[in-house]
Amino acid sequence: MNMKKQKGMAAVELALALPLLVVLLYCLVEGGNAIRTYAAINEIGREAARMVVREGPGVDVAPLVEALTVDLSASDVDTTVAVDEENNIVTVEVSYEYPSFFSNVPFFGETYPEVFTFTASTSMPLP
Repeated sequence: MNMKKQKGMAAVELALALPLLVVLLYCLVEGGNAIRTYAAINEIGREAARMVVREGPGVDVAPLVEALTVDLSASDVDTTVAVDEENNIVTVEVSYEYPSFFSNVPFFGETYPEVFTFTASTSMPLP
């Protein structure tokens, strides 16, 4: 092939591939951050349920939840403790308003909502 015909091919290939690579990178960053956040609220729920099992149904789990929300905004975490006396089970539900990693970026912020609500629930038998 002639060298003159090949001159702009790299730029054309980059222009075609770059949007796909940007979307892939976006999905990896946003997805990884969302998974990390969900794992954190799941851990908060487990630890709060363990605390209720150890210390009894009347214990206040708010200080524990606040201590465990190191990477999260504590004001966005909502914890509910429900004790089923009949079946002797405690259920702790943790909800978190997850702000999108890219919600402040002009292009991405317009494409989907600013916050998603993640909820994790943990049930444990009472002794």
